[in-house]
Amino acid sequence: MFRLWERLKKLHHLLYDWSRAGTTNSLRNIKTLQAEIERIKLIHPVDWDVIRTLETELSRQWEAEEVFLQQKSRVKWLKKGDQNSAYFHTVTRARRKRNFVSGLRNEEGDWVTTEPEKATIATNFYQTLFSSESQVPNLAERVASLPIAHSVTPQMNAHLTAEVLPSEVRSTVFAMGLKQARDRMDLQGSSLKLFGILWALRWWKL
Repeated sequence: MFRLWERLKKLHHLLYDWSRAGTTNSLRNIKTLQAEIERIKLIHPVDWDVIRTLETELSRQWEAEEVFLQQKSRVKWLKKGDQNSAYFHTVTRARRKRNFVSGLRNEEGDWVTTEPEKATIATNFYQTLFSSESQVPNLAERVASLPIAHSVTPQMNAHLTAEVLPSEVRSTVFAMGLKQARDRMDLQGSSLKLFGILWALRWWKL
């Protein structure tokens, strides 16, 4: 369980670095473009061709930022294109706050709030839950003995428990990337990076 915890932490850092190096640069680009447009407007005579080019790129960056925030907020019913970035950002912060575990109670009944202590409590809980010393002995045998009609044939079970092929992983990951590419054509490169992370997880046998 500790090795799993360490691998999840490593995955978190990989995803964070990937996110920082990729789609989250839109807001930074927006500020740079806005400053450049204002600077050029102060030069006489004003080069309107350059300004129009920068404004086109600015619109593209705004759209990219909105798409990124919409995906991050997981809001499905509201479509992009209406400058809802502030709303998407608010939803993301609210969900993150709701999912945060502020503390856990240990076996002695004490309330702990530090990350190492919470990790230890969670690790011990699941180690006990899935160990042979669990309070529910022979659970698999008891479930198998229940008078339940079998709906899964041996052939179906063999198909469900078959090892996932690398080609299946690749096709699924790239299908996800292509689906998102309806909004941003340049997300294909991001899906390639994500595919590399998923492939690494398979190599780690997570």
